[in-house]
Amino acid sequence: RWQRASKRLSRAHARVANLRRDGLHKLTTRLAREHGTIVVEDLNVTGMLANRRLARHIADAGFAEIRRQLAYKTSW
Repeated sequence: RWQRASKRLSRAHARVANLRRDGLHKLTTRLAREHGTIVVEDLNVTGMLANRRLARHIADAGFAEIRRQLAYKTSW
């Protein structure tokens, strides 16, 4: 039973990771196609993670990945 539960949990984690990755790709592709100029602000992420109410949402956002994808998609 433990192996079955472990397999189910890992499948759920993989699904969430794939959905998040897909959403980020769709967002950055849409931004790169629709807008001629994109400005990205540097945020104090460590300071924002200190806020208990925002920490989970900010950690899930993946700001570095968004910035990385925007950098290579806008250079196309």
